[in-house]
Amino acid sequence: MDEFLAERKANPTNRVVIGNDAGDADTICDYIGLHRILVWGITSHTRCVNIKESLLNERPDINLLFNLAGIHDAGDELLFIEDLVEMLKAGGTLDFSLVDHNTFNTELDQYKEKANIVEILDHHYDEGKFLDTCSGENRNIAFRQGAALVASSCTLVAERLKGLCDDQPHQSIPVCPYPETLATLLLGVILIDSVNLNESMGKVTQRDRDAVSDLISHTDWRPSESKTYIVSANKGFATVDTDILFDKLQRAKYETSFWNAIPVERALIYDYKDFHSDGIQLYNEVGEKRNFGIATILMPGAEFILKNDFVSKTKEFMLSNHISFLGIMFAFYDKASDDTLRRQLAFCSDNSISLESLIDVMLSSEVYNYVDLGLDKVDDIALQETHELQLYLFEQTNVKPSRKQIGPLLEIVYESYLLSSWKSEGI
Repeated sequence: MDEFLAERKANPTNRVVIGNDAGDADTICDYIGLHRILVWGITSHTRCVNIKESLLNERPDINLLFNLAGIHDAGDELLFIEDLVEMLKAGGTLDFSLVDHNTFNTELDQYKEKANIVEILDHHYDEGKFLDTCSGENRNIAFRQGAALVASSCTLVAERLKGLCDDQPHQSIPVCPYPETLATLLLGVILIDSVNLNESMGKVTQRDRDAVSDLISHTDWRPSESKTYIVSANKGFATVDTDILFDKLQRAKYETSFWNAIPVERALIYDYKDFHSDGIQLYNEVGEKRNFGIATILMPGAEFILKNDFVSKTKEFMLSNHISFLGIMFAFYDKASDDTLRRQLAFCSDNSISLESLIDVMLSSEVYNYVDLGLDKVDDIALQETHELQLYLFEQTNVKPSRKQIGPLLEIVYESYLLSSWKSEGI
């Protein structure tokens, strides 16, 4: 895989596979996997791009997964968002495959006229973009009736890989057994996103289970001292102990020392996504004020809020992203409760909106009752007093809803709040 990625970077073409702005494990391994599959399939004209290069080293779970998969020089082998900007500046139209999202990347928005979206592989709400250039089989968005049909976009990539394997007699290049590097990337992320195929977390589907089973059974696994998750099975064959692999990756993802040390501004951008309502009336009345964002941070909310310069750095972050409203999703394992997963949800705003009124709109809305977050306000927390930033922190007692559900919920709620405020106050 090292040689393959290096060759793709050295010889880029006009087909781009790109992940979402957050650059988490799912999106990074998605685009590597789809990129590899496209080269096996119809077209060899692909290249990989994703987050800024400076952010890659700040992701301990991804770096561990790369190491286990045998990718040792990712910074030298992957094309990053800044590389793509230079390509777009150079002129010419590029064909894009979007993975783990279905809208164009915010940082590339000024170049959208040079982008031809020809494929989407995703498991988020379909925003209905690019229908003129991307439809039918090329538009694989596994999201229906408010829920993702797979826990991970890597499941969709694994399904594509299985399709190539099933069609092996007609392939010019052997696909089966799967390369261990590719199988490790896809398998690791599916386990992370499904919380080790844990039914009680409300994420895993049968498609995820089938993908994991297929990846394990169609890969020639080779044990080593560092790969303790590869174990002996019947008749001397090697297989994967998914509990061991998941535990390794999960420990890296939630590493306490990492999250305690990371500065506020780096934590907020670590896994951040933009959201906005597409309501025409809202846009006509309030314009870009409809934009907001949601960051995901893997530590207790109270500890993060008490970090040095939380208020000033959060306000700077909101200003730089041109938003007045920010949601922060916290997830962590509570050692005092047998490592039970807990979720918390914070809402921040500047003084251009009434955060209390916005929360009242949310808690009384039908969509809130439908998603059922089970929010309990956290009162016993020493928040920093400020006139520049409003903040409320809630315990999310229903841990199943993730950003896939919370993002669309807040889009509806924020639109309702802004329209009602505009009518009554002329914001």
